[in-house]
Parts: sequence; structure tokens; C-alpha cells
Amino acid sequence: MFIDTHSHLYFDHFSPQRETISRLLRAGFAALILIGIDLETSHKARELARAFPGRIHFTAGLHPAYHHPPTALRELAGFFEEEPSPVAVGECGIDLHHQTTPLHYQQELFAGQIELARERHLPVVVHQRSAPAEVLAVVSRYPEVRFIFHCFDGSPDILAWGTSHQAYFGFAGNATYGDPDIEHAAKNLHPSYVLLETDAPFLAPHPWRGRPSHPAMLVATAERVAHLRATSLVEFAAQTASNARKAFSL
Repeated sequence: MFIDTHSHLYFDHFSPQRETISRLLRAGFAALILIGIDLETSHKARELARAFPGRIHFTAGLHPAYHHPPTALRELAGFFEEEPSPVAVGECGIDLHHQTTPLHYQQELFAGQIELARERHLPVVVHQRSAPAEVLAVVSRYPEVRFIFHCFDGSPDILAWGTSHQAYFGFAGNATYGDPDIEHAAKNLHPSYVLLETDAPFLAPHPWRGRPSHPAMLVATAERVAHLRATSLVEFAAQTASNARKAFSL
């Protein structure tokens, strides 16, 4: 059974969310991890995790492309004092594609969230877009922290650093677009560090590219990556689910 390690099912696109989640669990998903991108969505993700104990998990984080209140980091820390508690910090990182927030702001926000994760011995879900060098400049200061590079874009530098630091790599719909760097990583990564995700409602896999993504589409990404790795879909689903449990301590 699959585990989708990164989705945003609290968005209105999936309304009614609890019914959507119930269908996915009945369809064979072992678990799903809902990823917070600000204080509001982290709260919504927690409420859904509370409604499906043991099957829905969540993270709390502050996305780099958005402006957050000055007190956001302090308020974020409060999420880890209540139950259910987030299984990771993030998503957080650096995004220079949209350029909606200054780089120095993103760097400080990213480092602050990694510090939060380090104090609590939690993994960090990393958002990286058009900023591999900038992300590496921050994460390299924290070799003891477990990083999960979500929606991995094939960056050779991040791949090299991550593989030498036992980082995890999440493969989403963009793994079906034919990008040679992504396919190289998907084919050659050690099997213990490969994760599956949808980033729903973003990055729908082929043949739905350009449409809203859905966790039900995860199988298309899984089939493509399993093919690249010359393994069966059943074996790949079991391996990535095991990896997800280890990465997030589920």
C-alpha cells in the first residue's frame, strides 16, 4: 500500500476533505502526510490528522514564497507542544523562482525552522526551487538533521550532498516529465532513501500534466519510477512505504 508523503488536502479543491481522505484510505493508501505551508494550513492539517489517527499525519511549516507574521516562528513552535504533534518541520526552504520574498528573509526563516527541528529531533521537509546553491548553503550547517528534499528536481549538487548525508528524496509528478536529471536520480538512488509524493493539487503526473493533481494519481509516478529502477510496482510500493515510516518515524 502506498504512502503519499506530501500533499495539501486541506485546500478547498478537495472539499469535502474528510470524504476525500476516507475514499483514499479505502482505496488502499496506508497513510498520507499533509504538509503545512503557513500557520493556518498547518492548523487545518492537524485537524484532519486528528480525525484519522494513525493514518493521516501532518507537518507544520512556513513556506518561503509567502510572507508570514513576525511572530510566526514562535507560533510555529507551539504546534509541537500539542497532540497530535507534527511528524516534521516544513515545508520550508528557499524559492527564487517566484521571487515574492527577499532572499535574506527566506534564509532566516529556513534556518529558524531547521533549528526548531534540531531541538526536537525531527526531520525537515525542504522546498527548493531555482535555489540549489542557496539551499545547500543553509542545510550544510546542520549535518545532524534529517532532510527530505521534496519534489526533487534532479539538482546534481543537492543529490551529491543529500546522498552523502543520508537525506531522503521525494519523487512527484515531475518524475514522469522526461527530465534526465530527475530520471538519473530516480534510477540510481539507494532504495532506502526514495519517497513517493504527489504535492497535490500541484504537479500532476503524465498524462494529467497541467491539471490539478490528486493522491489517486500517485500510482502513475510510482509506475514510472519503478520502471526506471527495474523493480515491480508491488515491491516499490512496499519499499517506499517502509522508507516513509522510517523518515517520518510513523
